[in-house]
Amino acid sequence: MVPYIKQEAAATFILTNSKGKPFSIQRVGPYDYFPEQYSQNYKYLILWKGGNLVDSSPNTYTIVEDLSKNTIYVQK
Repeated sequence: MVPYIKQEAAATFILTNSKGKPFSIQRVGPYDYFPEQYSQNYKYLILWKGGNLVDSSPNTYTIVEDLSKNTIYVQK
């Protein structure tokens, strides 16, 4: 699994980049075949930090987890 500190960094980046506007998130990585593609940790962190997360928003951020390199990056 991805370390908490990296998940929190991704959530913080999205919050800063969205500038308070509504957005949705997707996650790409291991276990994508489960409901919500294991995005719940990111959703929790974003909501906990006051993010304006709206699943139907066209303003979408995609979180990509590459466990072979132990990295996370965010695409808009």
